[in-house]
Amino acid sequence: MSRKPKLPAITPKIGDAFSRSVAELVSVWKGERGSKLDRVVLLRDLTESGLVNAFNTGNIDPVAPTDGMFAANPDPTTPPQPTGFTVSSAVLKVILSWDATAASNHAHTEIWRNDVDDLGTAFRVGQTSASVYTDSIDSGEIAYYWIRHVNTSAVEGPYNATAGTSTQAAKVLVGATPIQWASTTNLTVDNTTGGSAKNVATTAWDTGGQSTNQVDDGEAFMQWSASDVTGVYCAGLTSQTGITAIGDIDFGLVGSGGSVYTVYKAGVLTHTSALVSTDGDTCSVSIEGTDVVFRVNGNVLYTDSAPTITYPIRCAVSYYNSAYPEIDSASWDRGNPGVHGLVLAANISNGAVTGLALANLAVDTAALADAAITTAKIGDAQINTAKISDYIQSDNYSNSGTYAGWKIYTRGGTGAIEANEITIRDSTGQVLLGSGGTLSSVFVHAANKITGSTIGTYVASAAIKTAYIDDLAVTTGKIKDLAVDTLKIKGKAVTVPGSDGFTSFVNLSSSSWTTLATITINAGTSGALVENIYANFGGEFDDDGTSRNFYMRIQYDSVTQLESQVATGTANQVQGSMSWVKDAPASGNHTVRFQAKASASGCRCNSAAMFAIGTKK
Repeated sequence: MSRKPKLPAITPKIGDAFSRSVAELVSVWKGERGSKLDRVVLLRDLTESGLVNAFNTGNIDPVAPTDGMFAANPDPTTPPQPTGFTVSSAVLKVILSWDATAASNHAHTEIWRNDVDDLGTAFRVGQTSASVYTDSIDSGEIAYYWIRHVNTSAVEGPYNATAGTSTQAAKVLVGATPIQWASTTNLTVDNTTGGSAKNVATTAWDTGGQSTNQVDDGEAFMQWSASDVTGVYCAGLTSQTGITAIGDIDFGLVGSGGSVYTVYKAGVLTHTSALVSTDGDTCSVSIEGTDVVFRVNGNVLYTDSAPTITYPIRCAVSYYNSAYPEIDSASWDRGNPGVHGLVLAANISNGAVTGLALANLAVDTAALADAAITTAKIGDAQINTAKISDYIQSDNYSNSGTYAGWKIYTRGGTGAIEANEITIRDSTGQVLLGSGGTLSSVFVHAANKITGSTIGTYVASAAIKTAYIDDLAVTTGKIKDLAVDTLKIKGKAVTVPGSDGFTSFVNLSSSSWTTLATITINAGTSGALVENIYANFGGEFDDDGTSRNFYMRIQYDSVTQLESQVATGTANQVQGSMSWVKDAPASGNHTVRFQAKASASGCRCNSAAMFAIGTKK
């Protein structure tokens, strides 16, 4: 599952009623206060829960239930190489997108990241079944990304490329105004971005400028983004004019690449932090109530409590050397950067936002409580957890006459699906259920078992090639031309493993046994049967006045199990029978023999028969 982004904490110092309302509403949206039912559900929630598939084409497809009937067949086919991979920056976020794969057995796409361009040491930051992903990144951080597709059999495809695609987290100043510079000394400025740089090759605090913008009372702030800070600079707020040195800045933050940030008041060192100045940091100095607050990347670095503040207050900058220190952009406004500057968290509670234009906005968590959205267009969205009260439907749905579009009811409703056409395919693209209700393969859910009262609804004139049926109860069955390979009948059912015999004459020996009948029995599973063996014997002998005895026996796998003597009969005729039971025979084939012999010569067998009956326990 991909790493779900989080909104940073809201600053506790919010100075006006609108901002406090913002904080309260977003707290409700995030589920931190009020009813949990008011928490906003993202497209990411729906996608990661497996309820929908989201694609960068704007399509959102329902995901078939995984109840065992929709399981994908193993597919060793290697997924294709991803195409169309792009990486773009948002506020402390990176948005990755790629072409949706056409593979029918696509499971998800893995996202890999590294802080250097080295795939071998990269680590996986998440995965998604969609074709867009949002990753959290620190302000100014540079990251390299790779992706690869994985199919439903966990077969991994190739990465999009060997070289990583890099980006740097954007630092967007929202709601503030670029600084307009005036009274500059040895300073090159850009009034479009508010940027500035020293333009003389000296090593001294002999450079500076102040803004034409000023605040006569109350809160204000200056915010900037610096790069190439191998030199030393100071920026902040001042009541002075004609700025040429660090001592002319009332409240200044000093940055130097590789060195820690320090705070100066009118050129006097006031505070040394533990944070090292880094290219791309976003910094600010603001008056908030009676305090002056120094921030780096949205985090409070130092607070000067209740200092003496002289108005009007302006923005100011000064450089020490020209070893490439440069401020890319600088802006200012009334209030403080926690409200108007780098937007780390936005909370709107009962707020009416009349004209707010946001370009390239990445919203991590949006919670809408009792919101009525008339028209919503969501592209490349991920919804992790969707809560739909009664149903979801297409805009062209109609249930008058024939259905148009589609409508899906939730479990809280009827749970039904209404549509003009429904086509369900397996992972290979084979149609399981097609338009017109055509059934292909096995597609009868356990909830819709066929019974005697519903068989006419589900099956009419059905031709079944192969059927696997467990626990079949047939009340009245008529089967034509039935071929049964193995018949197993529940209860004390009778099977006939085999029989053998003859009606011709066989002379009997007095010194060895003569086999009269042989049966081979397959006992199947050990202990499944009780085998009952029955044998009948008919013989005769010469009428010469000599007394003779007849003997017969049953052998099971060449081991004598039962042997008896047949008494001499009258009119030279002898009859005899015997039976034997084998309880729980071992599985496999067994050989049963019926044999006879006489006490003297002149004895014959004129008929014999043996048969076996298997009784299931």
